[in-house]
Amino acid sequence: MKIIKYISAILLLVSNQAFSESTYITIPGEGWSLSLDTPPMTATKSQAEGRLLRYTGSSITTGVTLSVNTEIEATGSHKECFDFYWGKAQKNPMLMKETINTFKNSKAIYATHYSEGEYRGQPFKTANGHAFFVNNGVCIDLHVSHWPREKKSDKIVKDILMSLKITK
Repeated sequence: MKIIKYISAILLLVSNQAFSESTYITIPGEGWSLSLDTPPMTATKSQAEGRLLRYTGSSITTGVTLSVNTEIEATGSHKECFDFYWGKAQKNPMLMKETINTFKNSKAIYATHYSEGEYRGQPFKTANGHAFFVNNGVCIDLHVSHWPREKKSDKIVKDILMSLKITK
């Protein structure tokens, strides 16, 4: 019986470590990157033009999707960046407005919410979170989503958002 408990504890530890790794996203021409604790990204795509970046990454096995968008507008403060992007995000008809929660710390202004709808004829439910912040004159929208939405989705999304670091 002790062996089963020991093996179970090892498997739990290994599975938690396998879920999280450091993901680095370099902001073009800036000399700094975003660092996030995410599951391994199994598919990524990025498009850069000057200081603008459009990045998406996903983990097929965990249902986590990550995107980073930069702007050189609305770069005066976290609030200005938040207002710029969040104003656009709220126009999404699949966003469930009654689930919106906003909060902030010194790193960013955050918004979490659920989305529901249909994609390619299939219904979906996701948990979503955003971190909006300015660094070195660049406004950044970090978006994390987890599909399918389940009890642990809120924690997964928030843990990734809260792991945000700027590295040089």
